Amino acid sequence: RAYAVARLGEREILADEVRQAVFSDRGAVIERYEGFYGPSCLVCGWTDANRPIHVVIGMAGATLWIVTVYDPSVDKRQRFEPPDYTTRRVAPEREEPDGQLPSL
Repeated sequence: RAYAVARLGEREILADEVRQAVFSDRGAVIERYEGFYGPSCLVCGWTDANRPIHVVIGMAGATLWIVTVYDPSVDKRQRFEPPDYTTRRVAPEREEPDGQLPSL
């Protein structure tokens, strides 16, 4: 909880915007994960001001908690494509200094 609250402040996202995004008519679960603390999912939703918000929600039985929150239109590290921010861009293949692709 403390991590998610800190991310809200750093990323200039209001708690009300998170509520709007999670309960948005245009909101959808776009990825599902299994983790150490149980299942979680990534929700892409939209605020009343049409701002995209991604919310990672953890689940333990009937309890849900917010793991982290970010704006995919600003956080380019997440590599989600506009206009809907539900599809990840494929990372370009990394080349070695000699111009060759790395061996596997």
